[in-house]
Amino acid sequence: MTENLQNIAEIHFGTAIKSFKNGNLPYLRVSNITSNGRIDTEQMVYVKDHFAETENLLETGDLVLPAKGQKFSSAIITDEFRNGVVASSSLFVIRIKERDVLPEYVHWYFNLPHTKWKLESAATGTNILSLSIKFLRGLYVELPDIETQQKIIDLKKLQEEEQKKMYQLGDARKKLTEAVTKKLIE
Repeated sequence: MTENLQNIAEIHFGTAIKSFKNGNLPYLRVSNITSNGRIDTEQMVYVKDHFAETENLLETGDLVLPAKGQKFSSAIITDEFRNGVVASSSLFVIRIKERDVLPEYVHWYFNLPHTKWKLESAATGTNILSLSIKFLRGLYVELPDIETQQKIIDLKKLQEEEQKKMYQLGDARKKLTEAVTKKLIE
C-alpha cells in the first residue's frame, strides 16, 4: 500500500530562534543532520528555553528533514533528546499521526537511495536547493503492514550493530598492528 505523507503525518517547518552557545535546549540545524540519517551533536548550538514555546519542542519519534541544502537525509528524534530539542526553520518537522505507521520505518524509508533521489530531484534552486512543503506533503510512502515495518526496523538495527562491531574490530586490529610493528623496530 502507498499513502501520501500528508495523510499519515503532520508536516511543518521548524522555527527561527536566535541561537547561543550556552543555551539550555539543543537547536537542530541542517548541518546537524548527517548523510546517514543521524544527528551530529558536535556542532550543536542551543536556545534559551524561554524562547522555545511548547509547540516548537520536538518529541521522540519526530522526523526532521532539511528543507534547504545539498543533502536530503532525514533524522529521527530519539530519547537522547527527551529533555527537549527545537528544529530550525530550515528543517521540516514530520510527526507521524497514524498508529499503524512506525516513525522509525518512515525514517528508514526516507533514507533509502531511491527516496533521497526523489527528494533531490524535486529540489529547486541554483546555489542552494530548496524542497517545497507541497511536494513533501504529496510524496508517496510505501507502507507495508505494521509487522513488516517492525521487521525492517529490526533488520536495520542489526545492520547498524554489525557496522559498529566491524568498526570496533578494525580499530582494535589497527592498534594491534601498531603495537606489534613498534615492538619489531625497537
